[in-house]
Amino acid sequence: MKEKLVCSSCGKELTSENSIMFDGQVLCNDCLENKTTICNNCGERIWNDDVQGDSNTALCNNCYEYSVENVS
Repeated sequence: MKEKLVCSSCGKELTSENSIMFDGQVLCNDCLENKTTICNNCGERIWNDDVQGDSNTALCNNCYEYSVENVS
């Protein structure tokens, strides 16, 4: 029997085959795509709420801090 999981974001029932672990949470593909993004600099996946940078460039906190330090 396949393990049943629940998406931490939308509550959709999932199996281990169609679930993704991200940041300690179980997500469905839709929530992973809609609630996270990829840092344009290092390629790390981050929550949309944690995106630094501007509307054209998504940056994780580490890349943003590095860019600010090197501009000053």
